[in-house]
Amino acid sequence: MLHQGILDLFREDPWLAFDLLALPRPSRGRPVDRQGIAEFDAGDAHVSVRQGLPDLVLVDDESDNDNTGAVLVIEAQRRSDPEKRWRHPFYQGAMAARYRRPTWVIVVSFSRAMSALLRSWSEGPPPRVDALVLDVDSVPPVLDPNAARERPTAAVLAATLHAQVADIRATHVALRAIRHLEAPRRRRYTAILMSAILKHQRSELVQELIEERYIDEKEDEFLAIERLSGTYHLGHEEGREEGRQEGREEGRQEGREEGRIMERRAVLKDMIIALLEVRGLPPSRTDEAHIRGEDAIDTLRTWAQRARHVPSPRALFERASDPER
Repeated sequence: MLHQGILDLFREDPWLAFDLLALPRPSRGRPVDRQGIAEFDAGDAHVSVRQGLPDLVLVDDESDNDNTGAVLVIEAQRRSDPEKRWRHPFYQGAMAARYRRPTWVIVVSFSRAMSALLRSWSEGPPPRVDALVLDVDSVPPVLDPNAARERPTAAVLAATLHAQVADIRATHVALRAIRHLEAPRRRRYTAILMSAILKHQRSELVQELIEERYIDEKEDEFLAIERLSGTYHLGHEEGREEGRQEGREEGRQEGREEGRIMERRAVLKDMIIALLEVRGLPPSRTDEAHIRGEDAIDTLRTWAQRARHVPSPRALFERASDPER
C-alpha cells in the first residue's frame, strides 16, 4: 500500500519532486499518467517498454516543440536494489525516445543504502544514473501546520520518508492537516501514513487517532487500522464497479454473482497487504504477487485472519487450505 500510495501522490501532484527539492519546474503544463508504456523503433529493431517496468510515467507533451514539455519517470524504492544501476538509464532513454521530451528519473527512496547507491551511480563509468532522489536526507519534514494544510501531498510524502527512521513528528502534523479534507481523500492519505509507520510506533499513532476521534477506543486495534487504511472502502468500490461492468456485459445473474465474488476478493487482498504493512511486515514482490494471484475466497479469509499475527509474510501461506474455487 505504501508503494502504490506514493505513486498516487505524484499522479495527483506531478511537480512534487521539483518543488520539494527547490528546483524550477521544467514546463508549465501538467504531466499526466501514461502508464509506463513506450514503443519506438531503433533501426530495424522494434523495442517495447511495457507497463510495469517503470513504476509510473507522467508526460507533458502538449507542445509541438520537442524542447518543451517533460517526461517524469517515477520509482518508489523500499529496499536497496543494485539492478536499478542498469534499469534507470534504460527507462530514461526509452521514455525520452518515445516522447521526444526532456526526461527526468525521480526516485523516492525509503532506504539510505539505496540512496547511497543512486548517488554513487551518478559518477564513474557509464551509463550514469541521473536521478532526482527524494529521501529522508533531501526532503525535510513538514512541521508547519499551515504548510501541511496548504499542500497535504508534500506533508504526507515527507512524513512517510521520516517515519522510516522512526521520526513521526511530521506524521502527527500531517494527520491534523488532512482532517479537513473530504472523507475519501482523507482515508487515502491516512492509509499512506499508517503503512509507513514502524511497528513499535504503531500503538502510539493509533492512540493519537483515538484521542483525535478518528476511531472509537472500543474498536479492536487492527479493525480500526483496517477501517482507517481505506482498503475496505477501496476494494468495495473497485469490486462493485467490476460487478457493474460484468452485469452490463453479460446481462445475466451469473455476471452479477461473479461481480460480487470479485468484490470480496478485492477487499480481502487489499486488507491482507494493509495488515502486514502496518505491522511492519511489508510483503516482498513475490509474496504480494502470491496474495494477489489467489482467487479462493476461503483461502483469502484464512490469510486475512493470519495477517494479524504471523511473524512474517511467508508464514501466511503455511498450511493454508486449498479449497475448491
